Amino acid sequence: MDTVVVTASRVKDVTGISPVSLSGATVNAVPKFLEADPLRSILILPGVSSGGSDFNTQIYLRGGNSDETMIALDGVPLYNPFHFGGLFSMINADILEREDVYRSNYPVWYGGAASGVVDMITKERAVQQTTGSVGIAITSLKGNVETPVLGGSLFLSARRFWFDLTRAATPSDKANNYFFYDLYGRYVYPIGATQTLSVSHYHSRDVNDKDYSHDMYRNISIGEPVTWYNRVTQARWTFTPNDGNTLELALYRSEGGSDADVSALWNRTQPVRYDVDNTIAEDGMKFSGCHMRDETTVSYGVEAKRIRLEYRWDIRPEYKNLDPSRINLNPHPQLFFDFAPNRYSYRRSTASAEIYAAVRKHVTERIDVSVGFRGSYVHALHGLFTSPYVGLQYAISPELLVTAGYGRYYQYLYTIKDARSLNNTDTPFNAYFLSADAQQVKHSDHFALGVKLPALPFTISAEIEGYYKDRRHIAGSYSLIDRPLVFENGAAYGVDVLIRKTGGPVTGMLAYSFSRSVKRNPEYTYFVNSDRTHTLKGIASVCPLKWLTVDCVVNTATGVPYTDIIGKYIGYDDGGTNYWDYPEQVGWNPIYGRKNGLRSDSYTRVDIGFTGAFPVRKVVVKPFIQILNIFDSPNPYGLGWLSSEHAQDQNGSSVIPAFGITVDF
Repeated sequence: MDTVVVTASRVKDVTGISPVSLSGATVNAVPKFLEADPLRSILILPGVSSGGSDFNTQIYLRGGNSDETMIALDGVPLYNPFHFGGLFSMINADILEREDVYRSNYPVWYGGAASGVVDMITKERAVQQTTGSVGIAITSLKGNVETPVLGGSLFLSARRFWFDLTRAATPSDKANNYFFYDLYGRYVYPIGATQTLSVSHYHSRDVNDKDYSHDMYRNISIGEPVTWYNRVTQARWTFTPNDGNTLELALYRSEGGSDADVSALWNRTQPVRYDVDNTIAEDGMKFSGCHMRDETTVSYGVEAKRIRLEYRWDIRPEYKNLDPSRINLNPHPQLFFDFAPNRYSYRRSTASAEIYAAVRKHVTERIDVSVGFRGSYVHALHGLFTSPYVGLQYAISPELLVTAGYGRYYQYLYTIKDARSLNNTDTPFNAYFLSADAQQVKHSDHFALGVKLPALPFTISAEIEGYYKDRRHIAGSYSLIDRPLVFENGAAYGVDVLIRKTGGPVTGMLAYSFSRSVKRNPEYTYFVNSDRTHTLKGIASVCPLKWLTVDCVVNTATGVPYTDIIGKYIGYDDGGTNYWDYPEQVGWNPIYGRKNGLRSDSYTRVDIGFTGAFPVRKVVVKPFIQILNIFDSPNPYGLGWLSSEHAQDQNGSSVIPAFGITVDF
């Protein structure tokens, strides 16, 4: 039976920097929000949050913004990797071997993230016979197969959202025409005993094919429905001449974006326009090596990459103050970035060359020292950025380790998603921008000090780590017309506690976080949007019967900050609207109070899941039932009220079931 396992990655043996790793079994064991989700599953770890909403899979690591977290697939960065407007990540959990999570200090072979890294590692192995699985869940159909082909191993996986398939039984003007799918393929071919060639491709796509047959629309022209997508291709050659040396060469491309081309007349007279063509693409080459001899490990590498950013959209009715929600313009322009206009274009690109090296030395029987360096030259900024790292581990005894580390990290891409009030929540549709010059580049100094107890009784281990991040040039925005974009400094600090149990009849973990994350402007210091003072999480997995596994998650946390709306005013109108004749077209603009001056309510949530395993001849049938928020606790799922006086009324709750069946063969 699968149990909840939080493992250590083999990476720590190379650099001394240890991530927290979740196995693929753990990802599937965490009670689901409709789907097993790799990004949502890491929210059980200390120092990891989703910001202010349980409906959001954006990842915030130890007080950093979500755009400061590098989300990667086998080391390749992903941009906006979300399905269904952020309810799910685009990665199918079935393809993963594990997830490596660096909540602050991370190894020198990653770069470009000011906060931390989540690297999703796919399964890559030689197989001698065909295996696979098929399944149906409340939202999707999926399947995968792994088989030997031409001396190598082929792995194929597919998943599709199926609600739109019910359209035949639904009146057309009420049909759900949204769906998504993702496809993954990987071929691994061994070249002799020392070399391996691997080629993989991941493709995901969401389609919102809105039904415009309603009689309010006329002269409809649909060139392309609203879609957003991600594509990742990688070819990797690995050479291991002996146990102490490894060389690797990788070529990759990662691309994401959204497209649409729709125009119509709303209410028979007013033109509606939805034309979007957004693209962010990264092409790169990596050459890396590792040499281990006696008590010393040396890692090194070089990278070259090109990043292209291109955004263009025209999302508008003819009249400026016509409420976009009434004509279902989705997503709204401001979902891309704060204060986004209805018409917008942006195009920039850059190339970079990067080099890194790290040395880990077993100095004495008790002391390990790690020293690393990464240098990056960004052509468009004419800037050279140097990122040092140093780490120390001291073994007081085999059962008690003290760790300390320092690292500096730079990030020259940023988003503008900071003006959140309770009617402007976080969204996953991010537009990334390139810093204007080298002085504007965001950087963060990370300090960490911790204690590890790896071998407590009853297969229990524990670690406590304190951290401090000195953050510089953080992009943000305000709801003031005269300064929509600012760059501020700030700090994040706290303590994370993680207790793990990996053996026996009950496995799981308990996590606690105390954290503070602030930003400073000339007027005052304020908490960032994702700040939560206290968070306590726990997950347990038990097998009361041979064929049954029960998983339970408990999550309790203090609220997140938001900006209060203290009044409204009629916005400036340049569309010739007569408010007396058309009062429904009045454009009300909010008047905000102090930036993030209030906090939402604290919340507690209990999730539970039941998974069976029944061998039937040559297959194993695995039905599951999992429920989020089983006690219907009042949780601030969607911060959607228009003013603080309605906050209690809008503090909604939901019981969210998930069920399905998987057959392994």
